[in-house]
Amino acid sequence: MQDPGVVGRRGTPVPPHGLISEFIERNVLAGYTFGQIHDAYVGIATQRGEPDWKVNIPSMPFMYLAAQGVEILRSLGILSQPFPQFQSIFEEQQFKDSQVDTCK
Repeated sequence: MQDPGVVGRRGTPVPPHGLISEFIERNVLAGYTFGQIHDAYVGIATQRGEPDWKVNIPSMPFMYLAAQGVEILRSLGILSQPFPQFQSIFEEQQFKDSQVDTCK
């Protein structure tokens, strides 16, 4: 389980929790990871003075390939799987218990 609302950037045509961003997160292969990588890259590039139009769409194919690579490495156990953020120790323990139950 991953936290929703990762794909998209505020103030853009694809904001977090929008129709397009939710579609990408839920239905595109490696879409969640793509959103994390791409949006972080564009955020850094625009903070350094690059115009959004110059880095956003042109970087998408490369960031998508990178996201697929990350997911392949996670599947092979080379990179660790992400875990959700927990609000309390109790929630974390419930999550760990549920993982043990599913492995039996």
